[in-house]
Amino acid sequence: MPVTGGNVKLQWKPDFGARWAALEVDFEMYGKDHSTNTPIYDKICRILGHRAPDHFTYELFLDANGQKISKTSGNGISIDEWLTYASAESLSYFMYLKPKTAKRMHFDVIPKAVDEYHQQLRAYETQDLKAQLNNPVWHIHGGNVPKSDMVVPFSMLLNLASASSAEDKATMWGFINKYAPDATPESNPTMDQAAGFAVAYFNDYVKPTKVFRAPSDAERLALQDLADALKSPEAALAAIAKKNQIAGNEDPLPEADFCG
Repeated sequence: MPVTGGNVKLQWKPDFGARWAALEVDFEMYGKDHSTNTPIYDKICRILGHRAPDHFTYELFLDANGQKISKTSGNGISIDEWLTYASAESLSYFMYLKPKTAKRMHFDVIPKAVDEYHQQLRAYETQDLKAQLNNPVWHIHGGNVPKSDMVVPFSMLLNLASASSAEDKATMWGFINKYAPDATPESNPTMDQAAGFAVAYFNDYVKPTKVFRAPSDAERLALQDLADALKSPEAALAAIAKKNQIAGNEDPLPEADFCG
């Protein structure tokens, strides 16, 4: 079998240097676990007749407990998992910050990254040129920075999806419009996308583990009163009368309760 024409793949150490030469790579960034082998990669690249690229070494990614993320152990989250529950721009923002520092990459950092990214988008419009050039969103979008249409923070959307047991974005928008009546999926596409991400997270992670406790006797009585009150005004009055009788009130339907 010929070894040329892409028929075989080199072992991982020589593969780096050979790939740099074959593709004429000018810049390569990689994790610090490769840094000790960089001289080997560079030497192979030069032997094959190409200048070694400029390097940027970043720190390792850690899970919530500070352990190195590993495919074998399955801790932390992958890029694909991040993009299932948040936008690519939020991931770019997360990667942009402190590239030389080890990063804890687990789900709890996603809402923070999303909300901080949109904070930077909103700040960009009010900044002078120097501040804009120092703003991460200028680099993420190559100078063509969009406006944020997130009228509700992503962290709040996640809480809303869990509290309402939302199965789809329509349910989410029913609550969003109570806060922002003028917002729509068409005029706020990023918001609509974020609502979908929140529903996906609820269905994948929260719903399967959600457990409801049984109500106490007092809670059960209160819930029954509420259910009766929602059925009809007559049932509501009867429920109030019953409650006051149990409480020992002389007037089973005091005016305050009736007006309420």
